[in-house]
Order: sequence, then C-alpha cells, then structure tokens
Amino acid sequence: MQEFIIIVLVASFLYPMKNLIGLLTRLGLFGMMAYTLFSASIPNWGDKFFALIILSLPIFLNMLFKFLKLKIIKA
Repeated sequence: MQEFIIIVLVASFLYPMKNLIGLLTRLGLFGMMAYTLFSASIPNWGDKFFALIILSLPIFLNMLFKFLKLKIIKA
C-alpha cells in the first residue's frame, strides 16, 4: 500500500508537466493501469479496481485543478 501512495504522490507532481518527464509519467501511469488489469499479480477484481482508482488519482486531480482554474479565471 505504501508503494501506491508514493507512486501517486510523485505522479501527482510530475503528471501536469508539458515536457518529456510529464509524458513519461503519463505513459508509466497508463502502463501500470494496464498491467494491473491484465496481469495475474493481483488476483481479486476488487483489489484490481482499488489499485486502478489509486493509480488514476493524479489524472483526476489534474483535471480538477484545470477545472477550478478555469472557474476562477471566468469568475
């Protein structure tokens, strides 16, 4: 569980970058999501969905920040 938290924290900072580091972070996150779904490393589907939710947190946080920034600018 601690590995997921560390991955999510690091990816949350690197995901919105518009350079090679951000691109590699995005590819790494999507690769880890695909590996979680299609490998037998996590046998239970409930645990797989939990891992996917944890891994998708940086994506949702980035979308939330962009949405809030648009709302603040338009207000």
